[in-house]
Amino acid sequence: MASTLQESSKLSQFTINGGDWSASSPNLQKNLSVLSPEQVHLAKMLLDMGQSHLFEHWPEPGVDDDEKKSFFNQVNLLNSSYPGGLASYIQNARKLLADSKAGKNPFEGFTPSSNLAKLRGCSSASSAHQA
Repeated sequence: MASTLQESSKLSQFTINGGDWSASSPNLQKNLSVLSPEQVHLAKMLLDMGQSHLFEHWPEPGVDDDEKKSFFNQVNLLNSSYPGGLASYIQNARKLLADSKAGKNPFEGFTPSSNLAKLRGCSSASSAHQA
């Protein structure tokens, strides 16, 4: 129990971008004692990527703690599944949104094509076999 208190005390002293956690995300700060060191690392990554809104409505420690841990399990899975991790996903999403807002077409320069003729040939051959 004493080591858990010491760990929680250390976690509460983390800083992000030169400030303390309470300045960037007070609700996350209150819940650090609920999180594992790995989850705290993921939280730091999310805050570094400008995702503090994810923690804006977190309840006090002791309320919905299993949901908070489940959230980080999902974050961990997404981070390990996407090439380059969530940081790459967020950067790509921001670029695509900015391009869309600017009216850029991500498919510009591509020529659409279809294998419909080949498919029709296959389906008529199939029909001939069935007759």
